[in-house]
Amino acid sequence: MSTGRTAAIAAAVLLFSAPFAALRFFGATLPSGYLSIGFVALLAAIVALWPNDAALATVAATAPAAPPPSLAAALLVGVVGVVVLTYGLRQWVQTLVTQPFGADMLIVIREAGVRILQGLNPYMSYRTYDAPWGAVLPYGPLLWGPYLIPRIWHLDLRVITITGELFVPAAAAVTAALEAWRGRLGAALSWLVVVISLVASVQITGFTQIGHTPVYWPLLLLFAWLVARRRWTAAALTLGLLLVARSTMVALLPVFLIAVWLRARADAFRLTLLTALPVVVFYGPFLVWDAAALWSNVVASYPRLVKSVVWVAPEHGIATTLGSTGWLVVHGFERWVEPTQIAAMAVVIAAAWRACRRGAAPLQWMAAALAAFSLTALWPVFYIHFDVLLLLASGAVAETLGPQLSVRRWAIGLAALALAVTATIYSATHPDPEFELPVASTKRLFAVPRRATSAAFIEIDAGPGAGSPPLAIRATLNGQDLGTAVVSPVNGRVRFPAPANAWWTGFNQLELTPTVVDGAGFAVRRIAVVSSRR
Repeated sequence: MSTGRTAAIAAAVLLFSAPFAALRFFGATLPSGYLSIGFVALLAAIVALWPNDAALATVAATAPAAPPPSLAAALLVGVVGVVVLTYGLRQWVQTLVTQPFGADMLIVIREAGVRILQGLNPYMSYRTYDAPWGAVLPYGPLLWGPYLIPRIWHLDLRVITITGELFVPAAAAVTAALEAWRGRLGAALSWLVVVISLVASVQITGFTQIGHTPVYWPLLLLFAWLVARRRWTAAALTLGLLLVARSTMVALLPVFLIAVWLRARADAFRLTLLTALPVVVFYGPFLVWDAAALWSNVVASYPRLVKSVVWVAPEHGIATTLGSTGWLVVHGFERWVEPTQIAAMAVVIAAAWRACRRGAAPLQWMAAALAAFSLTALWPVFYIHFDVLLLLASGAVAETLGPQLSVRRWAIGLAALALAVTATIYSATHPDPEFELPVASTKRLFAVPRRATSAAFIEIDAGPGAGSPPLAIRATLNGQDLGTAVVSPVNGRVRFPAPANAWWTGFNQLELTPTVVDGAGFAVRRIAVVSSRR
């Protein structure tokens, strides 16, 4: 397959990461207008470099006259890929066990999980979730639903985030090793650059702390492979699942229907119904439950929030986003945001129709439509562009692996990654952690990474400053009140019983509220978790 295409995908990922890298390492802000132009240019180059259906069929039907298989090269490339993936995994797990949720997305998903497990509707009409500001649940059931699995097992929800973040880079690493085995060293090196750029991109942006969209990223690879293999029935159902997971995926639908019409016209009506089937199945119960709440949460809330808060608050960074929206809002042309999106989508869909009629593969045009939608969105936050880049990478992986990939291998790979992430979280934590603070701390919030979720005591060495009254401390673990206790005047120690249902495997947030509130009068020197059995 095209080495140039793979290199262009890597370049697009690196350009996307450039503003975050510049801000993090140099404290510099790059001009978003020039970055947007460069990003669009690279996406256009990827579309142009993508092999058409005839070229893909020729490659699939022709025995490659390539150098003999090279096991040594495959092992070397494979080792490099594993090292990069392991580095990313360990860095992301370190974030997981030491940092709380960094935005409202996962908090809302967590609290919605509590409601659904209590038999209540997660889409609420007259209440909002404390995240810590008032927020509704704007996501489809296949975005928040899978997070119920770690919620039930008391695992940090970000085990799913990290698994999703690793999936496409891991598939790219497998592709690199396979290309090396085939003797295509240039292609193998290009794929290694893709792996490195994807891992670095997620790491630079710190997305693990807040990430919710990685839950459906593995589906992007499955969908791309099904489309590349012309398995239209399964592809239609998978696209329907993506629509339930993320509303932006509606941008893929027109190009998918164009491909179906041109390549499987006899089944077009049936495939259209199959695409809609997951939407009906997963949204139907909530539509019956409370249609007004579903509409208000999923459809109406986001435009209302963006236009009333984000567009009028510079601190939300609308001016520095990729795409046209920031420029239009900053210059007072807000009314042109939606027409710009409609026009961009119309141009891409018309170009896709023309190109697919001439034999172009549909995957890159689906990604182009998603890019057009994302770059002109009401709020083109950085993480929505991940979907475009990952779909392009997934399409290239799918066409390169071909029959070496299958639905069964996709599922096995996903399960293996989830187990690897869980095992790494276990290895990074301790059943009964204990740590001495290097300097007596006067802060109120502490990260307590813990592996076990059994009942335990939280033991704290703390004390008042000189001349302070006796110190009483109230403790809260992950939002659950553990009570108030007076610090021992003998050794400055206090214990709080923490029940099993208050613990999570991974990150736990301990909040201490003293009666002495000035910094000099309150200091924590040591925190330890003591098993109830001891």
